[in-house]
Amino acid sequence: MTTLRVDGEAIRTLGADLTVLAEVLAALGEGQAAPGSVTGHASVSAALDELLGNWSMLRRRLSGALDDLGAAAAQAGTAYLLVENGIVDSLGCTPAACPASSIQR
Repeated sequence: MTTLRVDGEAIRTLGADLTVLAEVLAALGEGQAAPGSVTGHASVSAALDELLGNWSMLRRRLSGALDDLGAAAAQAGTAYLLVENGIVDSLGCTPAACPASSIQR
């Protein structure tokens, strides 16, 4: 039989960390197009503009996805903690120990 242990607080913390990461990624800002004199040939300049445009678009998508994942993880962590506390309380546990089992509170 497989045992799965979930640390609700760790999941909730992960959610907060992912949200911060999303904010940092979003704050990187838009790439600035390099002047043609720096990049040389017009085709090189056009390719660089396309690359920077794609990076900006993908950065915004990734930031949004991380923000959504962070919110979901924070909600899941909170839900795990609520369920865990409800189960422990239903067993008649005190802050020190749970007489119905070996669950530490």
